[in-house]
Amino acid sequence: MFERAGVGFVINHSPEARAMKSARRVENVCSFPVARSQLVEANFNWVGPIAISQYALYQKQPNQPQLLSLQDASPLKIVAYEGYRIAKQLKEQGFNIVMTEEIDDGLQMLRRDGIDLWLSDTRTAQALSEDLGITVANQPFIFLTDIKYLACNKEIPPSKIAKLQQQINSMIKAGELVLIPRDN
Repeated sequence: MFERAGVGFVINHSPEARAMKSARRVENVCSFPVARSQLVEANFNWVGPIAISQYALYQKQPNQPQLLSLQDASPLKIVAYEGYRIAKQLKEQGFNIVMTEEIDDGLQMLRRDGIDLWLSDTRTAQALSEDLGITVANQPFIFLTDIKYLACNKEIPPSKIAKLQQQINSMIKAGELVLIPRDN
């Protein structure tokens, strides 16, 4: 996208909080993936949409009681990657969340006694399940869908933001960027 738009770039990996702080304070810095919300909307120039993330609760096997609402999961022990903002929000709301430092630890912990559910985004869950050979219930309980954008520093010239947005629009139109969540 940046190359096609003729906009120079360097990719760095940072924890979400640091990446957002840099994008807010440092000229020519963007952060991805970011879900737009009223809390952050005015702080950035936005490019996108670029991706869709769906967050779900996975059970060990389908013979466990089906979740009908997110509240049904509140008394259960849920393992989640500490990098997921939604996991932190659920913990603050009183859900029994066990945080992991590594994203694949959650799926491995689901196999153990004492863990009832694994919280993951659906793309990661599918890939990890295949990579690690660990079967989870076929029908996860999807409870949140986020549309992800590139959040860019407000000092980036509008002409550069427009070029990036134009490339995203072209990629969507050409079918190179598909924003429909995959079936699980």
